[in-house]
Amino acid sequence: MAGEEEDQERLLLIKKEYYPNCPGCRVEQYKDLHRGFPLRSLICIWIVVLASEDSRH
Repeated sequence: MAGEEEDQERLLLIKKEYYPNCPGCRVEQYKDLHRGFPLRSLICIWIVVLASEDSRH
């Protein structure tokens, strides 16, 4: 367990530099801030797809 705590402390000490208007930096920052499965994003995309399919008919 002590090794895991040291690894987490090292990760907190490392600061990444993100550039404005850089799409790759935005994606990396999003991935760093949001851990786990992106359920909210998938639901939003699913709703948009359902709404667009409904408007075609």
